[in-house]
Amino acid sequence: MSSDHCLAKAITLYAGLEADAESCTESHATDAGRGLSAAAFIGPPIQGLSDSGPSASGAATLACMADITAHMNADQQLRLCSLVFENATGAIMVTDERNNIIAVNQAFTHITGYTQAEVAGKNPRLLSSGRHPPEFYRTLWNTVIDTGQWQGEIWNRRKDGSPYAEWITITALFNGQGRITYYVGIFSAVTQHKLAAEHSDYLVRHDMLTGLPSRVLLEDRLSQAILLTKRDSHPVAILLLNLDRFKEINDRLGPGIGDLLLQQVAARLTARLRGIDTVVRLGKDEFVVMPHMRDVREAEQVAIKILTALTRPFIIHCHELHISASIGIGCYPGDGMDAGTLIMNAGKAMYQVKKAGGNNYFFFGRSTPPDPRKMSKPASY
Repeated sequence: MSSDHCLAKAITLYAGLEADAESCTESHATDAGRGLSAAAFIGPPIQGLSDSGPSASGAATLACMADITAHMNADQQLRLCSLVFENATGAIMVTDERNNIIAVNQAFTHITGYTQAEVAGKNPRLLSSGRHPPEFYRTLWNTVIDTGQWQGEIWNRRKDGSPYAEWITITALFNGQGRITYYVGIFSAVTQHKLAAEHSDYLVRHDMLTGLPSRVLLEDRLSQAILLTKRDSHPVAILLLNLDRFKEINDRLGPGIGDLLLQQVAARLTARLRGIDTVVRLGKDEFVVMPHMRDVREAEQVAIKILTALTRPFIIHCHELHISASIGIGCYPGDGMDAGTLIMNAGKAMYQVKKAGGNNYFFFGRSTPPDPRKMSKPASY
């Protein structure tokens, strides 16, 4: 018999005997040895009721006891869940089966700026940033309904209008009949982590001095270009250039002037070539150009264009600086089947130009560099 049933029956009995309700007491006890809790409803002495029967003189007390351990444990569990809900570091949002918000915690308010009173009864779409198309949300909710859960990144908007990225898990809760009764969304803002990761990735893939792509990004793009040329037969070539006399300028005028010169060289190469061409600083005074070509012979035109662009002097802090470049050219697939081999062989060709005096270009695998006096500026590229 449950405690509620026990108490109700006792009250009924006392009412029938016209007992004084105020004289009835309820008490609780705990059996520490067995870990049980009990509730007792104890009434006043009732005249005429004793062990000897109703005709005997004396009085008896009516009492009813029940084990309420499960009830007390359940109450403790509810209090614990409430504490966890309010003090969780992750934001929690609970909606009903119609997706109307019924509860949020403090972390939700901290991240979004909305209080419980401001969002109660509203649809979570009030957080929408507008960055995701309707198809995104249709797929999301179809997944929740079909599988019971969806997890991923969503861009939402705070109360003040600022966008933020969140990592969220949406879970559907079902009743005994298999019908969805609640949705629970648990999320944390990842904007700062995302920005930090993007910045870290940028540092890995770009040269900090010039802002040009680094070797890591070059190898990635070159590998992609090789895969594409296998499909559509577009030629792939790289031009590795080393600045002539840079070390002399850097030693004589200092690394500050040297850095400014490298920045101006990077800017001039970028401006002189097309936007679809890749310009990379490989390291120190070395650069790589990967042109977008229709014919491998265009690589020679790009080399001439680079050498021509560098003939104009660089003016840095009243210093008029003259430099040139030694350029080595490697072509896929003859000079290498992968990015690393192409870069290595283009470097070997560049050193052949250096030995010949610089200010020229050389294709890997050819016997001698071309005569610079016979080089002509291409009509168009």
